[in-house]
Amino acid sequence: MNSPNSGVLVVAFVGVGLVLALALFDARYIRRNGQPVGRWVQAWARRFPIAAFLLVTILGLLVGHFYWSTQPMCPRLHPGQAPPPATEPDCVHEQAASPSSKP
Repeated sequence: MNSPNSGVLVVAFVGVGLVLALALFDARYIRRNGQPVGRWVQAWARRFPIAAFLLVTILGLLVGHFYWSTQPMCPRLHPGQAPPPATEPDCVHEQAASPSSKP
């Protein structure tokens, strides 16, 4: 079993910490003002719909950019050609894969 990259762990802890901090801030704000922060955000989004659209679009593009995973480009092998040394750790050639790894 591989352990996650330390950068991934930092992002996960920061993300969970931000969600927890926002929840605590929202609870405190409801206690003081009687309204959740979400109502203020909704009012702002209704007042400035284009800005809200642009903000959500940029956030969506960032999430897609950081979390979209595709297979790496592997060099093509001709029949009988041995795979090159592993320069890309995720690159798996059809011929190099062991028969036990196929479902």
